[in-house]
Amino acid sequence: MLGRVLTEKNLAKNTRLCYTYDSLSRVVRKVTENLTTNSSTEAIYFEGDFTKSIEYINKLVNSLTSDNNKQYNLLFNNCLQVSVEALMEGTFDKYDSEYKIALSYALSVSTPNAAYVGMSQFDAMIDNHMKKNGFLKYFSDPYFGFKPYIIRQD
Repeated sequence: MLGRVLTEKNLAKNTRLCYTYDSLSRVVRKVTENLTTNSSTEAIYFEGDFTKSIEYINKLVNSLTSDNNKQYNLLFNNCLQVSVEALMEGTFDKYDSEYKIALSYALSVSTPNAAYVGMSQFDAMIDNHMKKNGFLKYFSDPYFGFKPYIIRQD
């Protein structure tokens, strides 16, 4: 369950930061708004042990000079896929397998903005979904946010 939202303005940078906290006062979402350009950047905070994710990224960076590294491709090896693959190497504190299923859905999406929408909706409802008993779980789908964006590969 989401709790309060705190907003702060940075006059020097002409930005507004909006932090959303859960019921345990943990930051779960951050939105940075650029007041000059009227644009925003959003982030979802995940809790867990992402040591292996960092190792994965370091290995990837070190392999950039080799000839056998994957080439950048807008549809199948872009910043979204590389980031998601790195996150999947880590361990989430709660619902690790469910988060990894959601990340698998995110890998099927070709654009970061669409994947963000799916992960945001997943992150917002997974706790309530997992607390439902028995057959009630069948009436909510925490992965529904991805389905309009999934690339069909027939």
